[in-house]
Amino acid sequence: MSDTMTTASPSAEDVELTRRLLERKAPPGDEAAIVGQFGGAPTSTFWGMHSFRGRGLNSIVFGLPNTIVNLQSQIAVSITELDSNGNPFLGNATMTVHNVVPTAEGNVLVRFNIGFDSPLTVQLNFIIFN
Repeated sequence: MSDTMTTASPSAEDVELTRRLLERKAPPGDEAAIVGQFGGAPTSTFWGMHSFRGRGLNSIVFGLPNTIVNLQSQIAVSITELDSNGNPFLGNATMTVHNVVPTAEGNVLVRFNIGFDSPLTVQLNFIIFN
């Protein structure tokens, strides 16, 4: 297992995905159109975890089996360090989730940072609403 999957610049696929997402937004100053595009009661929810070792700035595409992800999915991701027994705990590392992007292909792109000099075992927690 690699220590990290750090990227220095976005891939062509990331740039294309960002372009498509920006095209879907309403023009500046048209907040009513943005608010009115999506909403309502969720039709599905999913909760899952992914554990691994890493450090530094990472951009990883996650495929989450048995769930529905689309461009309108509402996704919350948190990150926590795990101890040697696999239990969450508050260590000395700072960890942040920067960006969470649902893709049209049904995956989730997550950019996060594990601020520590050596690889740590961490867990990403996903909550997805559709």
